[in-house]
Amino acid sequence: MTFISSSAYYLPETKGSVLSWCDNHKRPAEHQRALLDSGAEHFFFANGEHKTLMAYQAVSQLLRNAALKADEIDVLIFFHTSQVAVLAPPESLAERVRSKLGMHKTLTFSISQQNCVSTLYALKVLDALFNTHPEWRYAIAFGVDTIAIETLRAIGDSGIHSDAASALLITPDKGPAKIKAIETYNDPRLVHGILSDGSYEQNDNYLWSAISVIRRSLKKAGIGADDLTSIVPHNTNYPGWAHVLRALKIPMEKLFSANFARIGHAFGSDCAINICDGGILQRPGYHLVFSSGIGGCFGSMILDCGGTDGIQH
Repeated sequence: MTFISSSAYYLPETKGSVLSWCDNHKRPAEHQRALLDSGAEHFFFANGEHKTLMAYQAVSQLLRNAALKADEIDVLIFFHTSQVAVLAPPESLAERVRSKLGMHKTLTFSISQQNCVSTLYALKVLDALFNTHPEWRYAIAFGVDTIAIETLRAIGDSGIHSDAASALLITPDKGPAKIKAIETYNDPRLVHGILSDGSYEQNDNYLWSAISVIRRSLKKAGIGADDLTSIVPHNTNYPGWAHVLRALKIPMEKLFSANFARIGHAFGSDCAINICDGGILQRPGYHLVFSSGIGGCFGSMILDCGGTDGIQH
C-alpha cells in the first residue's frame, strides 16, 4: 500500500471572477446566478503562462516541501485532463519537466483519457509500480491543465474552470497519509461530454454513480461513512454535494468547500490542491477524496492519516 507524503500546487497570477466572465461573454443573468449557486466565484487564468513552467513550479515546490533532491525521484507521472495539455510529438511536457529539474535517471510517462479522474488512476499505477520495483523510494504524480477555449471555462451551470498545476509525492512504505482504497468507475453509456454547440452534456446518472463509487471505496477500506473525518471534493456542483452527502448520511460540515469559491475547478489538480489547503496530511482520521469528469469518469479514494486505528504512519 502506498502513501501520500506531500502535496503542492501552483496557480497563475491572473485571477478572474464569475461575474466579470459572464459579463465579458454576454451570459444571461440566470446563468450567472446558477454558477454562483453552484459555489463558483473566482478562477485563475494562465494568461500566456506556459504549461511547462506551471508544472515546473508545482513540482519544484513539492521537492522543497519534502527536502528532496530531484535525482532522488524514481518515477515521474504526468496526469492531465485535456488532450491539449499534451505537446505535439516528439515533444513531451513530462520529459521537459524531467529535464528542467535534472531528473536524468527518472522514469517518466503520462496518464490520460480519464479526464479529471486521471489523478487517481496515476496513483493506482504507482501502487502497482512500487510492488514491481521494491527498490524505488519516491514518486511524483503531477498535473497541469489550462482551458483551451475561453468560452468553455464555465462548466455548464455547475462550476468554473481554473488553470492550475499540482504535484503529489508518493512513497511506498511510510508517510502521513496511507492510501487505504481507490475505486474508479466509467459509465458504460455513450457520453459525448462537450457537445457540438459548446455546451456540456448532462449525465442523468451522475449522483447515483458518485454515491456508488464512494460506497465501494468505503467498503474496500473497511470503514463506514460515519468514520470519515472529512470529504475532499472536486470543486464543482456544490448543490450536488448536498444530495450526495445526504444520501450517505454525512454532515455537510465535513465537506472541505472553501475552494469552490476561491479557486474553482482546477481539473485533475483539485485533489492535490484540496489536500494541501485542507491540511489533510496533518489531520488524523479517514479522509475521502473524490473526483469525476466529463465522459462519465468517477473516482473515490480513502486516506488514513493515522489516529484512527492506533497506528501512526
